Amino acid sequence: MSNWIKKVLLVVFVLTLTFGLSACQTKPEEGDQVTVTVELYNQTLLVSKEFKVNENVSAEAVLEEYLTATYETFSFGKMLKTLTYQTHQLIPGDQEFIAFYVNGESSMVGVTEYYVKANDVLSFKLESWS
Repeated sequence: MSNWIKKVLLVVFVLTLTFGLSACQTKPEEGDQVTVTVELYNQTLLVSKEFKVNENVSAEAVLEEYLTATYETFSFGKMLKTLTYQTHQLIPGDQEFIAFYVNGESSMVGVTEYYVKANDVLSFKLESWS
């Protein structure tokens, strides 16, 4: 094999490796203490509470530290089964689930994959399947 073919293959390999690694999602490094707000909703706002946490911890870590959460595990990941803060509880009934919102928008990832940022508002709402 000629040298120029080896060089071309090496360049292709390095580019593939570089772009492949950059596409992998990595957990961000934890940062300084920031304030996040956690809200629980039934049909109305039950509680809104600010907490100090390290930036870039998962929303799940926030729940583990300050609330009581139970999960059901599925092939696609974990789903909140119940969520409690002091006397306030979210317990889905038939055809309901606990939805996760970040800053007013439905989250595209679950609490395990979302990493908090300063002034985030993490909302958990009982919603209907139907």
